[in-house]
Amino acid sequence: MPTYEYACATCGAFDRMRSVAQRDEATDCPRCGQAAQRVLGGAPRIATGGFLRGGSSGSSDNSNYVRLKHATGCPCC
Repeated sequence: MPTYEYACATCGAFDRMRSVAQRDEATDCPRCGQAAQRVLGGAPRIATGGFLRGGSSGSSDNSNYVRLKHATGCPCC
């Protein structure tokens, strides 16, 4: 499932994993609970092999990868 970037007017940006059908709907900020809108212009990030690949490709280093946290006993880790 893709991860999209949202922005809260009070707390700033955060990521949320959502279906494509839900991507443009407002979502609650995980810090304050206010409605937050999707940041347009960024490509969604797709989980692959335990990592999220950032939408801003073009960087040759691994700075745009974020390690996903899995539950204890996860078969892929």
